[in-house]
Amino acid sequence: MQMKILPFIHWICTHAQLFARSFILILFFAPAVHAQKKGSNVGFSKFGAVYEIYSGDNNKSFSAGGPGYGGEIGIDSGFRFVRYYAKLKATTAAGTQNFLDAGTEVRASYALTQIAPEIGVSLYPMGRPDRGLGLYLFGGGIFSMNLLELKPISVVSSGDALTTFTSLKSKEQGFGSGFGGGIGFELLFGKNRNSRYMLYGEVGVRQITASIASRSDFQINNLFFTMGIGL
Repeated sequence: MQMKILPFIHWICTHAQLFARSFILILFFAPAVHAQKKGSNVGFSKFGAVYEIYSGDNNKSFSAGGPGYGGEIGIDSGFRFVRYYAKLKATTAAGTQNFLDAGTEVRASYALTQIAPEIGVSLYPMGRPDRGLGLYLFGGGIFSMNLLELKPISVVSSGDALTTFTSLKSKEQGFGSGFGGGIGFELLFGKNRNSRYMLYGEVGVRQITASIASRSDFQINNLFFTMGIGL
């Protein structure tokens, strides 16, 4: 377990500047969040658990592999009908599926770790209430940082044992970008700014293309479910 974690820690340190920029974007909105005074304009810090089901083309996505698990932190602010948000998701997934290795279909076990900042807009068709149930639509742009570890199992076409890859790498880091959106709900509680909190949930889709698995167009598309609290 320690050997798997150390390369990713080294990768994070190597790309510290990119991480810093992502966090600066989130922190940039913090003053606006806390400057809100009352009612439906109050900003929240959100903390949620994430579950993902992957989709996409065979051998070019994780559609035949396992689900993803993780968490997110974020902030939101704005007005009654239109609000903006910034969030940071960290997820991990593992499984066994087929990949293309120099044009040959091979079967491999994999472990994916992804960190993905996201900035977007939420629309409340009926307005965000001071208390009670609020429904909203959301959408935003995504930038992802990905670490993929692969271990070969066999060549699918012939069944021969395979111990090394030709073009695939056992460990690979790559960046990706895309967009996502969906629908969410909030249950808001509390009578004043200091005592307000919420429970929230979201369901949506993300379309991300990343440079991993020796491809520049590998798909990390998923259907995701999020549940959490806002303070």
